[in-house]
Amino acid sequence: MNRLQACALVLVLWAAIYLPGLGSTELKGEEGRRILPAITMLETGNWLVPYVGGKPFLRKPPLVNWAIAASFKMTGVRNEWTARLPSALCVLALALTIVATSGPGWIGVEAGFVAAIMAMTQFGLLAKARFAGAEIEGIYVPLSGIAIVSWLGWWAQGRSPWLVWTVPGVFLGLASLAKGPSFHFIFFYAIVFTVIGRAKRWRDLAHPAHFTALAIAGGLFAAWAVPYFRTPEAKGAAAVWKRQGIDRFTESEFNAENYFLNLPRGLMDQLPWVLLAPALVAVMRRRARPTFSGAGVPPAASGAAAPAAQVCAGGTPASLAVSLTSVALAVGACFVLVLLVPGTLPRYVLPLGAPLSILLAWAVTGEGASEALRRRWHLANKLLAVLVLVLALVAPLAAGAALGVGGVHEALRGLDFAVAFRSGLVSAPVIAGCALVLARSAARLTAAWLAGMSGGLLGAGLLLYAVAAVRWINRADDIRPLARAIDAAVSAGDSLVIYDSGYLAAIFYLRTPYRYAATIEAIPADTEWVLARERERSKLDEKRPDLAVAQIIHGKRKDEFLLLQRRREIQKLPAR
Repeated sequence: MNRLQACALVLVLWAAIYLPGLGSTELKGEEGRRILPAITMLETGNWLVPYVGGKPFLRKPPLVNWAIAASFKMTGVRNEWTARLPSALCVLALALTIVATSGPGWIGVEAGFVAAIMAMTQFGLLAKARFAGAEIEGIYVPLSGIAIVSWLGWWAQGRSPWLVWTVPGVFLGLASLAKGPSFHFIFFYAIVFTVIGRAKRWRDLAHPAHFTALAIAGGLFAAWAVPYFRTPEAKGAAAVWKRQGIDRFTESEFNAENYFLNLPRGLMDQLPWVLLAPALVAVMRRRARPTFSGAGVPPAASGAAAPAAQVCAGGTPASLAVSLTSVALAVGACFVLVLLVPGTLPRYVLPLGAPLSILLAWAVTGEGASEALRRRWHLANKLLAVLVLVLALVAPLAAGAALGVGGVHEALRGLDFAVAFRSGLVSAPVIAGCALVLARSAARLTAAWLAGMSGGLLGAGLLLYAVAAVRWINRADDIRPLARAIDAAVSAGDSLVIYDSGYLAAIFYLRTPYRYAATIEAIPADTEWVLARERERSKLDEKRPDLAVAQIIHGKRKDEFLLLQRRREIQKLPAR
């Protein structure tokens, strides 16, 4: 496998895993807090201060908002798919960077391919960049990973210090614009100091390129932060950032349940590949034992005038073994120590997934890799293939039916045969691929084949998910129905004023033209419709008696919203 082939395969597998059904489900978690500011930026032209619900959102820098706004602008479409696309593209950039930095002096191209597949299929990153793709971590984690893996690869290969330092500096700065100066600096320098220290090359830190990289990282963040903190809207931002950062670890209430689950949850985010960690330890011990070329004894004992080429068991260069051992020490220490700090969350260590993938890929490729491990990996792929095969067989029925109260019988009676036929066409190549996996023997499969199988099977499963499972997931929607109820209640052609809504993800789905009013005084005197939370009823009754409740809209999460209308005679609409 050469580098071009590896990149092409990574691109295909990424598309299969990250694109099907990317925008089929409604907004989840904090996605609305990233998307609504992007829409406000496009409408107002204010790119410095993010706004949510008409009020400044002071908790995070705006890189994620910028990326989503750029996606909306470039595609001309505002939906879930285009909102989540930037995160998916960042994951692709991380995977391609891992392959591009592989080569002589560092992990080979085959190991780079395996590491790329592992990095983009870790459960934690899939959750943040695939299923809730408009989250901060969907962009922040890949950017941090690119900074770490590019430095590691180029430093090990002896590339120009200006390349080794400045490119990671750019991505460290971009990661700061996504989440603020955070743990990615700690992870980056923990790895850098450990690798350089064990190699006894501290002078590399004094190179002008290193200081230039720090200036670039700081300059990128300062280019936004300096004008941002000068705006009137950002007056309280410093206190908010302090509360989000320092106070979280010093003054937050101790939650024993969350604290003691930090490490298990952090490990779960690194599934399924963290299951190979014991093999990594065993292989690292075996390959780290140095031997010498030629007579096989240290040159000092043989009286050789010049040192022989030192290698490790399995043919690994000693310098590479030292570097990877250093990376392993730094990754393990950061993972444990960060999650032992009260107030931290498992997602904080997600950037360590990229260097961990490199370590695991090195352990399962090349000479000395465990044959037993390869057989177990292939068995896991076969079990996954059986699961995907079963899903492919039932997908046509599942996609063509909508299970109601009557269960399977009613589903069969209401089967949509056109949808079932289209989903059957999707299932056919998936079934053929699963059959191929089940027919292959582990004896002739390399680690690259096994990684490709894992990625392909996961992509096939997600394709079936997009075809057949999304319609069931969407039955539990609670954000889209709320927006539809508001649109249906407001008269066609009228506009809507949203008063002090706070974070309301349903705004993303509104088709009715709207504007925000942060205070009651900001509600125009001639407005026809006002949307407010039920808790604001007494204030509105007191200060705006010209507005009367036309409808109460109930959300599935026990939220109640008032739809008020400025009319002399209001025909009360039924509650929804």
